[in-house]
Parts: sequence; C-alpha cells; structure tokens
Amino acid sequence: VPPSIPSAAAVLLPETTTQGPGQVGSQALEGDIIAGRYRVDGVLGEGGMGIVYRCTDLSTQDAVALKRV
Repeated sequence: VPPSIPSAAAVLLPETTTQGPGQVGSQALEGDIIAGRYRVDGVLGEGGMGIVYRCTDLSTQDAVALKRV
C-alpha cells in the first residue's frame, strides 16, 4: 500500500516538461523536475492510461501525485 498523500494534483504533463537524467519520451526518474515545479520521488503506479508519480511540489513542499499520460 503506497503512503497516503495529503494533497494531490491532477496534472497531465507533456513528455517534454521533464528536466534531469530521464530521457524525453521515457519514464521520469527519481529526482527529475517536472514542469519546473515537481520533483519526482518515485512511481506510485502505472497502467495502460499512464504513470502516476509521487512528487514534491517544490513551491509549497507538499506531497502530490502527478499522472503523466
């Protein structure tokens, strides 16, 4: 069971918003920054409709979930 997330962001992000060691068009890697604001802390789940990441919102330090399709 994944840890609970106190707040969640439902954000659909294009592949080109990842900065860091991950390749554009591939799965984001831990430590990548998405959309200049969200640091990837790990993968919560993935399926046919996309990948859900556990992230930290760097502007508020809140834990959030981001879905990337």
